[in-house]
Amino acid sequence: MSADEIVKSAAALLVRSGLIDLKTAPIEGWISLVRKGDNQVFKTVSSSGDPIVIRVLNKDGAAENGASRFEADHQTIAAARGVAPKLLFSDVENGIYVSEFVDGETLERKTLRNEPAISAAMRTLRTLHHTEASFSFNYNILDGIRSREDQHATALKARENSNLPKIAVYRKTAIRARHLLEKTPIKMVPCHTDLVAHNLIRQPNGDVQIIDWEFAGMNDPHQDLGNLFWSARFSEDHIKLALDAYFGRGEEIARARALLWTFLIPYDWLARHEAKIARARGSDKPIDSFVDYQTWRYQEMAKIASFDIFEAAMDTLDAAILGHSAQTQDGLAAYESQLTAVITFKNEGSEVRTTVDEIHRTCGDAVHIHLIDDASDDGYDYQAVSDDYGCRLDRFGVSRGPSMNRHLAAMEATTRYVLFLDAHMRFYENNWHKVMIDTIRKDPESIYSTISKPLDAEGRPKDTAQGYGAYVAFDHEEISKSFRPIWNNKPLDHSETPMIPCILGATYCFDMKFYKKIHGYYGLKHYGGEEPFISIKAWRAGGRCRLINAITIGHIYRTAEERPWSPELNAFWRTRLVYHALLFPLGDYHAWRKKITEELGYPKAPEMFDEDADEIWEERDALAKIFPNNLAYYKALNEAFQQGGNLESWFESEQTGVSAD
Repeated sequence: MSADEIVKSAAALLVRSGLIDLKTAPIEGWISLVRKGDNQVFKTVSSSGDPIVIRVLNKDGAAENGASRFEADHQTIAAARGVAPKLLFSDVENGIYVSEFVDGETLERKTLRNEPAISAAMRTLRTLHHTEASFSFNYNILDGIRSREDQHATALKARENSNLPKIAVYRKTAIRARHLLEKTPIKMVPCHTDLVAHNLIRQPNGDVQIIDWEFAGMNDPHQDLGNLFWSARFSEDHIKLALDAYFGRGEEIARARALLWTFLIPYDWLARHEAKIARARGSDKPIDSFVDYQTWRYQEMAKIASFDIFEAAMDTLDAAILGHSAQTQDGLAAYESQLTAVITFKNEGSEVRTTVDEIHRTCGDAVHIHLIDDASDDGYDYQAVSDDYGCRLDRFGVSRGPSMNRHLAAMEATTRYVLFLDAHMRFYENNWHKVMIDTIRKDPESIYSTISKPLDAEGRPKDTAQGYGAYVAFDHEEISKSFRPIWNNKPLDHSETPMIPCILGATYCFDMKFYKKIHGYYGLKHYGGEEPFISIKAWRAGGRCRLINAITIGHIYRTAEERPWSPELNAFWRTRLVYHALLFPLGDYHAWRKKITEELGYPKAPEMFDEDADEIWEERDALAKIFPNNLAYYKALNEAFQQGGNLESWFESEQTGVSAD
């Protein structure tokens, strides 16, 4: 329907409801209130002669915004608190809302930027945000911003050579701002969520009411403030005035959060405009208006970033996260540049960005990140991830497999401690790197893994047990499943860092001195088998494997079909031969070689092994010099763990004579 037809249809509905009488208030006599957006707004009189405002959507049916379904309920709650006009009629299906007319001045940017108007608006917002009732729609705007950051990076790639303003520096600032907001969460409260000057009506007595509640919901109140500060183009002095009026004295963290929202909102709009430009390019849609809007957003971000109070706000939240004290900050500084996270991937797409973002969100810039692109061909812009977060990125045109990538990256690490991660992880504790480093320092001759939380494809916790380390299944009726790690799903509460036979979960950390002592993953190629390999080496070298109970890391576990690396079976059996050549008695190696060739039918696997045979046998001799413990020692503790789950008690028993310390 046309706009006129929509209005006529709305008028007919209101006549049937008895709210208006077209004889006394014909449509042609309605006064159009000039507004922006998808609404037509009119002033007229009700059938009883009272002034009313009719708002009609310029679309068939209700607005696409999910919050609009609850607009009538939300406005009614707000009106009861005196911050919104009384709602007289609503029809969500047809997008028709009728309210009492508020006598007063519709504010504009210029008319809002003065002390009386700002103070009145802040009083109204405080009343709304302190409403005890709850709204029916819930927002999580930061999640949306995070997803658009990734889309923005992809869209920018297509316009690398454009003459538009360069925004890379502000992308990094925006990502940092989002991290700080996420790490200083606040209680969600009733919010308007579309606070712009023309949604504020200043009444003759100076009070302010808010109109247009279609986006209202439970949200971060500081987002409401930031949206108003940005949209009204507040100066630094205007923002100070507004913060004083809203918060009074103190509330430094809350003030800082409002300032970060003031910067983050135009960045989000900038990212949205970039996506629109990308969609319009190559079509017959004009892009000039999107480019103009994007340029304006860029200028607004530059202005806000130049405020002294903005940088101070970033510092305030940094200090809040680190414990509110200079002493705590100095203490955490000692953990910077101590840990490198090695993340190897192939065709993981946006999960790489999400995992890196999670590390930055919880640890800031304290962890070095080394990304290894193992011959991805999915077209995703991994370079943008590296640029945005300051990671090292190595790219290989031919796949080398995760084992070799991780080993070589560890050997090149410039930090004392290294963490091996997959590219689809989630983190839950702030400053977990400090806990990890402290733990390794207490026993540097151990290989550590963390509690593993299984996640679904969307990164949400699954209704399955968490993993608390593993043991090794040496013999299995299916020969291909022999020598594989088996999850321990029982919590190990008897120690902060209980001993485990085998690490598992793709969260392995260690002191590089010990990693080099046991020669790490040397000899492995392709995919799979890393965990038993290095775990047995650690134990046989006189070290241990341990679980860090204080750290839980989420992991999106893939099915065999979903994994980026699918080992060719000859390569799989080649890896088994390497295990047996390096870690088992020679008789076992020869038996497995014959079994693989004659019984299983993979003659190429021994040939692949033989390509590196000289190096592998030299490695066996080298390991023998550092292995005080034999394979029987490992099998005994592995069996003891399966039986009781407490290796500390087993080591202290008389039958071993070995201390657990």
